[in-house]
Amino acid sequence: MKSGPRYFLISSVFTLTPTFCLGHAGQRGFVMLLPTDLFILGGGIVVALTFLFVVLMAKSPAKLNAHVAIQTSPSSANQLTIWSRLTLILLIFFIFCGFFGSRDPLENPLPLILWMGWWVGWTFVTALLGDFWNLIHPWHALDEVLRKLPGLRHSENSAGYLYPPWLGYWPSVFLFYIFAWIELIHPSPMDPEFLATGIIIYMMLVSTGMILFGKEAWLSKAEPFCVFFRMVGWLSPVKWQKENQRNSVMIFLPKIQWPCMQLLELPTIPKSGTAFILLVLSTVSFDGLSKTFWWMALIGENPLEYPGRTVLMLPNTAGMLSTFL
Repeated sequence: MKSGPRYFLISSVFTLTPTFCLGHAGQRGFVMLLPTDLFILGGGIVVALTFLFVVLMAKSPAKLNAHVAIQTSPSSANQLTIWSRLTLILLIFFIFCGFFGSRDPLENPLPLILWMGWWVGWTFVTALLGDFWNLIHPWHALDEVLRKLPGLRHSENSAGYLYPPWLGYWPSVFLFYIFAWIELIHPSPMDPEFLATGIIIYMMLVSTGMILFGKEAWLSKAEPFCVFFRMVGWLSPVKWQKENQRNSVMIFLPKIQWPCMQLLELPTIPKSGTAFILLVLSTVSFDGLSKTFWWMALIGENPLEYPGRTVLMLPNTAGMLSTFL
């Protein structure tokens, strides 16, 4: 075995080694033992070294081959469609729990599954196993249902209108900002009924987009979570490649390579796509920044007497927007 693949496999073992850690930020300010400026400087250095690592690895990429395939054919039930149907059923179940389950966010499964299981957990799964979300998300099944409704299109590739090229990723930018605002700033992001209502509204929006512009066009540019998980998948050591074989058989082959190597294979990203990436990074940065003593002092609040999200809605909204801009 060559040194490159050997080091990659060894490092993969360490990433799977369990250890105890504190999972997420609380609602109070962090008590930092060093000045905040040093933390900001350290974070910037880490990001810079990450880009340097990608550039250096591009000169000698490791080539690891996998021999696993997910195979589907028209003569049998499409496995990916089945997974998408199951995902849609689970989504409907959690919506039901949001409306009719416990009002306690710690007892109702919807907030926990949405924020921890899916938003945090699936992001790590994608970073490790590649963009699997775009293979099993519920929108495939939802589009299948829409195409069976009378008066609507009956072909997956047909659409009422062409997706405007100038629109690019801007719908995803706008929708992701709303999502991040709910997560980081809204007074009750854990309220089950509020989340269930929001999911239904979002499903209606996705349905409208797929009807007007077609599934592929809408999901590839305007659906922020398909875009997000696809971009996270660029960092993964696993790349899922779709290949059409004889007899109309479609297979998905995982290609194993060094993490972040997919970034070197990408075409030029439009300005709207760059804006989406910057928005994701800025919201994550503001999530940590908003919990620091430095930020609380900047907006004139005592971090030891947390005033609550409602009081901080306006300054935090301005802060998150400023971080992005």
